[in-house]
Amino acid sequence: MQKLPNPVLSPTESGNWLLERDYFYCIKLGERQLLGCVPAGYTTDLDSVPRIPIFYGWLKNRTRTAALVHDWLCYIGTSKSIADKAFLELMRLEGVRHRYRYPIYWGVKYFGRVWRKLRGA
Repeated sequence: MQKLPNPVLSPTESGNWLLERDYFYCIKLGERQLLGCVPAGYTTDLDSVPRIPIFYGWLKNRTRTAALVHDWLCYIGTSKSIADKAFLELMRLEGVRHRYRYPIYWGVKYFGRVWRKLRGA
């Protein structure tokens, strides 16, 4: 299995995360590949779902790379469908276990857009 490099992130005073170095990604999605770079200086909250206490605590901090790239893809206007598929694949490559990966994915897929609207993002 391919090993993903970890993004170099540092916390900000606002509770977000700052990407310290460019992060390059290559994701195979069926017959196509998604290539790109998240530029250094990009800030993210690494969250795209509502913080329902029990579930959020159980699933929080299971993925950083996939969350970073997903947030970037949404930020640059990639379709939500492609961003969500990339998110799922990157979690697999990160080694997020199946029992966590799919609930996180479903949360992002079904509640992410609503959560961003509620937060005004």
